[in-house]
Amino acid sequence: MLACYMCSDPLFFDGRSLLLVAGFGLLAFAMSPACRWLKPGAKLRVLMVLPAGILLFWFLSQRELLLTGPMMSSFYRSLWGLTAWKLNSAIVIAFGIGFAVRILRTAGLRNRIYGAFCILAFLPLLLWFKAIEPVNPTSGWRYRVDARMHPPVNEPFVGEKSLTYWAGRVDDLADESEPALSAIRSMGPDGVNALIRAFRTGEGNWEIGELRPQSWDIRRHAAEALIKLGPHSSPAVPLMIESLHSSDRTTREQAAEILGAAGDVSPPVIHALILALGDEDTAYHAMKSLARLAEKNPAIVRQLAATGSGPKPKAAYWAMVALSEVGPASQPVLADLVECVQQGPRESRQPAVQAIALIGTNAAAAVPALTGALKDSDEWARKCIYIALGRIGPSAGNALPILRSALTNESYLPARMDIARALWRIDRDQIALVLPAIRQSLDEGERQLQREGRLSFDYLSAVDLIGEVGPPAISFVTHLQQCLESGESDVQLNAAWALWRVSPEEAPASQAALRRLIGLENDPQERIGLDDWGRVLSDLKRKRESFHPRIAAVGALWQMDEKARPALTTALAELLRDWDFFTSMKRITPEEIAAVPLLTAIENDSAHAKVHEAARKAKREILGSAGERW
Repeated sequence: MLACYMCSDPLFFDGRSLLLVAGFGLLAFAMSPACRWLKPGAKLRVLMVLPAGILLFWFLSQRELLLTGPMMSSFYRSLWGLTAWKLNSAIVIAFGIGFAVRILRTAGLRNRIYGAFCILAFLPLLLWFKAIEPVNPTSGWRYRVDARMHPPVNEPFVGEKSLTYWAGRVDDLADESEPALSAIRSMGPDGVNALIRAFRTGEGNWEIGELRPQSWDIRRHAAEALIKLGPHSSPAVPLMIESLHSSDRTTREQAAEILGAAGDVSPPVIHALILALGDEDTAYHAMKSLARLAEKNPAIVRQLAATGSGPKPKAAYWAMVALSEVGPASQPVLADLVECVQQGPRESRQPAVQAIALIGTNAAAAVPALTGALKDSDEWARKCIYIALGRIGPSAGNALPILRSALTNESYLPARMDIARALWRIDRDQIALVLPAIRQSLDEGERQLQREGRLSFDYLSAVDLIGEVGPPAISFVTHLQQCLESGESDVQLNAAWALWRVSPEEAPASQAALRRLIGLENDPQERIGLDDWGRVLSDLKRKRESFHPRIAAVGALWQMDEKARPALTTALAELLRDWDFFTSMKRITPEEIAAVPLLTAIENDSAHAKVHEAARKAKREILGSAGERW
């Protein structure tokens, strides 16, 4: 097939169209009276076979796509590819009818009847041409034959419901997913083995030699169930390692994610995931799994550092991203991170800086490399470096002259608050520079909101920095009080959290704003956990877009009001039950750092054992690279 014809869109004809016209054109010439290559008898016999052969060719090649690879099969089923597929079908049908008409014009009644019969065979394709299209992968003859040869295996049942039923409810709200996981766990090894079989034969792209897909969407449900089962899914590890080489992209992605959830840190697993870092489709999920497993086995950090300095650019980049996800545990390879900042590929330097930033106060040795990298870095990389210097804190004192100069001369305005925050964290005596910078960012942010109708990260960061500075920023109290009436929930949240830290006397106003953000303004806190709390909780869950701000607001209110802590702990524990469901819909917000003390309390409270893992996940995300305005 001439692949160059596949690069334009929308497609009308492709390489197959040219091949069909050329091939059938040569056949037509061979059957014409002008051709002297074939004897009349042989020519007639070939002519008689051609219509039936062309019809069979259309059925196998066009309808069933048996002669087409998986990628092109998917292409021909797409909206644009279907146009080319229909043109190719039209070419085949046209030549088929043409050869049938040629038979109809030959001598002999039998030949004419056969020619008429061939025309009638092609007639339905003409009448319903607009409706014809390739069959789905699980509806063709190849699938049906394979399905007869490999009938599905009987599933285990719990409560008259099959594994398929329970697996389909795992990726839902807690009220559905928790009973489903309990049912699958109660199946014991039979349940896990059935999930493994389902994953092995579930729906997806496949090639000859691979196990067939099933017509039901069980692979995705099986993968979700294996992920949620965590260490209980360890029997699936060998299959997941094998599946990292599947021809189906989704299967590879799911396999990488399951390996991280299973918690197996054996050398074959780590080796397979590190190799997957070089697969553009699977790299993200492999990176996430390696970062998760590195918490259990610090040796993985050194393997990631070695990959990060290796010869394969894609794998090196994703290895550095994994180190940025590991957080403080990447301290043993600080020297490798510093070397990457100084000499590594440009695309790997930013994640290396982020990894250094998350090491925090123990990364003082990186300060010279970070300040040196400011000279030739792009805007976003410089912003990351300012954040890293601020997280290192007082040990980065040598960077103060550069930061003071940058506060005035930095052309990338969204980095101003990162510079001001770094100055404040390194040396509290820099307050005389920090406060005017905050005022400037607030004024510019308000002008932008009036002019463009949207908030800047620099404005939100300025409000947050006011709270971090605390009482020395008392001059901003009036501004924070005004922000409590803002129509933007992010502004209200940051202002309420900052106002209490700057002036504890303003706690009632801050608490009232936070209660509105949580959705508790009309419900007494003392009712949380009782029967009628279920109605309020159900209303909160339906407000999906505000899930993460509510987490932050509950955490901030928990720190402000000691009497309300038992009720707020119960409220957050209820929200955490759906952590996996909602985190897939929106990124972590930096404000959720306010919830870390409460998450720690839940993690250490045996009364909330069901959400301990969710609390750990939440803390890992909030304290990781996702919880920062890079």
